[in-house]
Amino acid sequence: MQRFSYRLSRGVTEIILGTGAISSLGELEDALVLFPESLEDLVKSHIHGSAEYIGISDGEESKTMETVIQVLDKLMVGNFKRNSMLISFGGGTVSDVAGFAASIYLRGIRYISVPTTLLSMVDASMGGKNGVNFKGVKNVLGTFYSPSEIIIDTSLVREMPKFLIEDGIGEIAKYAAILDIELQEFLMNNSVNEILEDEEKTQYLLTRCVKDKMDLVEQDEFDQKGIRAVLNYGHTIGHAIEALSGFSISHGRAVIGGMLMETDYAVSKGLVTPDVRKRIGELVTHLGFSVKREDYLPGPPEELIQYILSDKKSTRHTLKLPIPEKPGIPKVCEVELSSISDYLGLLK
Repeated sequence: MQRFSYRLSRGVTEIILGTGAISSLGELEDALVLFPESLEDLVKSHIHGSAEYIGISDGEESKTMETVIQVLDKLMVGNFKRNSMLISFGGGTVSDVAGFAASIYLRGIRYISVPTTLLSMVDASMGGKNGVNFKGVKNVLGTFYSPSEIIIDTSLVREMPKFLIEDGIGEIAKYAAILDIELQEFLMNNSVNEILEDEEKTQYLLTRCVKDKMDLVEQDEFDQKGIRAVLNYGHTIGHAIEALSGFSISHGRAVIGGMLMETDYAVSKGLVTPDVRKRIGELVTHLGFSVKREDYLPGPPEELIQYILSDKKSTRHTLKLPIPEKPGIPKVCEVELSSISDYLGLLK
């Protein structure tokens, strides 16, 4: 079992990672457990004690203020106090909703995240960004509120269906491409199946992602210094792909599409060399994804710009776009929204 501690504004966030990590929760009292309805049996087989439970619908459609209010109502009716615990058990939707609710109930109650998808293990459960969708815009409402504990049980990885693995690999590819050349080489030298069937390799993979993200978060928790911005690689166009598809394209897959298109845009503007795009294409292909832009477009590419205009990283005229200057070496460029609009308009 591995433990990592990060000091953030609310205090220390402790990350526990390894096989059987869920057992560290022990017998629960004075706790409310939020989970997707499809995982009810799994939750109740792992959670012990006198906790109360609330199930929500799976998927992006539950990332709404209505769901947050549903959780707040359960907390109030149950007379939960500031020293009570709210525990999310599930993927990114659950951790977003739980983190948001925990941050505003009684101005903040203890929050523990137990991620059960690869995507949430390497990204969504960490960093303290909690967001819900509003009027078709992804994560436009949200708070910064970090869990006091994140419990990553690696035994759950081998129980995941293929589509959840693919979703997480999309986010892992982002770390490898823009931030972590050692992770990139590790991925290129192993297949996804080889990694996830070997406990030691699985822990290495998850540990590198945890450290890649949390080292930046610790330096720039509130995303104000530009340090944390590199984690948004692939997400500007990726979030637009998700939204344009009505969220039928998964987050990880949309991020891959976003990485490819953002890098193509950067090459077209002379911000990076074609060799960078070639290396990313090789990584994406090795991980089992297409490198064809059209495979990630749910509609006319020029329509993506409407969602990019609502991106939280943009001003009225410009956008901060993180890209890999070299493999594993990030830089953040300020680009004109009009030039991205022109680029998207030329895609077919």
